[in-house]
Amino acid sequence: VLSTALLAQDFSGLHSGNWAGVHSLHINPANVVDNRFSVDVNVFSINNFFGNDYIGMKKDPVFDTDLFSVTDFDDQYLTRDTSGSPKNMTFSTRVMLPSFMMNITKKDAIGLSVNHRAIFNIDEVTQDITELIYNGLTQGDLNLDFAGSYGSVNGASWTEVGLHYGRVIIDNNQHFLKGGITLKAMLGANAAYATIRDFNFRFNDLDTIENLAGEVFYGHTENLINEGGYSPLSVAGFGMGVDLGFVYEWRPNYMRYKYNMDGEENLWRKDKEKYKLRIGVALNDLGSIRFTKVPGSSDYSANVQNVGLDFFEGVENISD
Repeated sequence: VLSTALLAQDFSGLHSGNWAGVHSLHINPANVVDNRFSVDVNVFSINNFFGNDYIGMKKDPVFDTDLFSVTDFDDQYLTRDTSGSPKNMTFSTRVMLPSFMMNITKKDAIGLSVNHRAIFNIDEVTQDITELIYNGLTQGDLNLDFAGSYGSVNGASWTEVGLHYGRVIIDNNQHFLKGGITLKAMLGANAAYATIRDFNFRFNDLDTIENLAGEVFYGHTENLINEGGYSPLSVAGFGMGVDLGFVYEWRPNYMRYKYNMDGEENLWRKDKEKYKLRIGVALNDLGSIRFTKVPGSSDYSANVQNVGLDFFEGVENISD
């Protein structure tokens, strides 16, 4: 099983703006219609996000980058959550390739978007493992016992091609409702997962493991172990997806935003916000991709005694 979760939204701060154009379709497909643009074209855009709930940074270095070079930077400007709660990290990226949207009638609009997306998560890592990763192994760690520890890593990347359609459903001046749908074909590029459970170990010294036990569940696509590793052009799976959305606007002062021109009456001004209240509801990224796992991906139980750390010196990749 491969699962991913995204705890942030793409193009944060941009997609919710009235002038976001085709970028606003990521948050609600209904935005394709009654948009501020009659036509909007994106050539290339990229958004990256990183977040975690273990290490934080004070704001001072953001405004004074010279502080990053101070010798005690960690002690002065980094904070750690040592409350004992499980820790999580997520990284996501979206590369938006040539895409467009356009009105085809006063009440209908269409669009086409092409995106390459990637998500990488570390989830529910227990405090003891987190501290070991952060501090490294020292002489004081020879009697560690992590019974009951847990952690998982999930990652996936894919290219999706979306067809967008939106329509104005209700427009009686004061009350306005529009809806939209996006149908997506998704080409899986790469994927991997790993989970450890009931992990515990003890050292005789810093060179020898006295006992190592736990359960490991892992799998990945074959292209991750080929020469060159990760490639966004790989195809290791296929899936379909859909986005659905609606937007309601209350326009009590609608007459301020209408005009007449060239014999047409009651035209809406595109350059003004007509609503006092706007509510959007959307269901995004409903769908899945079935990846093909490489032979050897499996679930393992480990119970190893008295193994020297030099045993792992030849481990250089996932296959090893």
